[in-house]
Amino acid sequence: MELQTLLRIPIYEKATVVAGQKGVTRKVHNVNMMDAPDILSFLKEGEFLITTGYHFKEHEESLAKLVEGMAKKKCAGLAIKTKRFFEHVPASICQLADELHFPIIDFQTDETLGAVINESLSFILDKKTAELQQAMVTHQLFSSYILQGKGIEKIMQSIQTLCNAHVALFDTHGHELFYTNKREPFSLPMEEAIAGAKQLFLRTSKYTTFSFLHTKKTVTLFPIATHTRKYSYLLIEHQVSLSDSALLTIEQATNVLSFEMMRQQALYEAERRRKNDFFNQLVNNYYKTLEDASFQAQMMGLSAGNSYICAVGKIHSTFTPYSMMI
Repeated sequence: MELQTLLRIPIYEKATVVAGQKGVTRKVHNVNMMDAPDILSFLKEGEFLITTGYHFKEHEESLAKLVEGMAKKKCAGLAIKTKRFFEHVPASICQLADELHFPIIDFQTDETLGAVINESLSFILDKKTAELQQAMVTHQLFSSYILQGKGIEKIMQSIQTLCNAHVALFDTHGHELFYTNKREPFSLPMEEAIAGAKQLFLRTSKYTTFSFLHTKKTVTLFPIATHTRKYSYLLIEHQVSLSDSALLTIEQATNVLSFEMMRQQALYEAERRRKNDFFNQLVNNYYKTLEDASFQAQMMGLSAGNSYICAVGKIHSTFTPYSMMI
């Protein structure tokens, strides 16, 4: 969750963001308290630190190093319990935090730091539990669409409603599979974008946002795993600012879309093998009677009463055939 969400719970009623206001959207994964000067080495990304500032009351430069180090580690913020060892947060620390967009909270409370930590962690845990439950419900709902035969179209419409934007689905080559905007054709050069998709995604990113130079149109792209090492992609037609719950919903949608697309691919390949076997047997005179051949032809959608042209070819090459997946 975002730091500003955590600061809305009652125990932070007397907390004030005195610096780094632009950083209150930082993600909070854990809340910790500190009464040791070497705490920085133990902190991780997303950690929100609460302290009385005892070790920094006469060492403002050490507090500045802590703020710089926490900002570099992408910690969520620093809350200082004032009116004990600090009358207020030093102006130089506030200026540094503003430059780094790192939130500094002036925290006044009669509660012990232990009580603050417990209530904060309980709130984070309850929020995360609710999000996971919502993700399970969403996954079950999307799966039911597949089982009911509503399939990809219903899932895409649900994502369109969630994001309030048109969405599209593309295969690994950038070919459009589905687009919620029925009135206008999709006009963006997705073949080029998807060809360079590896460069568009950071190693740890779940999605990426970029703009096309010639249209200035911004899109958000989510990868969808397939049966090969290549990906299909879900596209949302603007830059999305997703809450944790919305992101979980889209993640569940991409998971279900992945399963459905792999299922459809498996059915397609099974049907292709069946057709290949039929024509191979037909060409090699496997069927002993016309009735056997006619029966199998009907299974392929062919009628014995119609005329067909069959083209048979063979590739002659000195090269050994191979395939490569990227």
